[in-house]
Amino acid sequence: MGQLRTKHTRPLRGSLTSREAAVLTWDDPSIVRALVDGEPGSWDYFVERYSGCVIGAVRRVLRGRGLRPSPADVDDISENVFVMLLEKDAALLRRYDPSYRLTAYLAVLAPRRRCTQRRPRHGTPAATTSER
Repeated sequence: MGQLRTKHTRPLRGSLTSREAAVLTWDDPSIVRALVDGEPGSWDYFVERYSGCVIGAVRRVLRGRGLRPSPADVDDISENVFVMLLEKDAALLRRYDPSYRLTAYLAVLAPRRRCTQRRPRHGTPAATTSER
């Protein structure tokens, strides 16, 4: 694939600054390829770009099950979704089909993560999700 580049064609090295992340022009398949290949800065960019999608999907799934998750619970489950993507040598990332949007793939994966949350922090029912 080669090196990922900004609009100014400078190769990316190390972590991205927020300014660098703002000018990237990666498409979904390029992002996944960069993650699988271990390109420097790709994971930071991926989490920054897609965390809102994952958090929203987790929140919708839990609310759809009649639960009122705290922000901390949503963050915990969302973090587990990102960890799940890296498990088994990034097997889920490798299975990504580029004919679909990456946001759709992540939204499908979010409810599949088996997570048993801790006791409620503020009187809300404990949330439990299970793999399908």
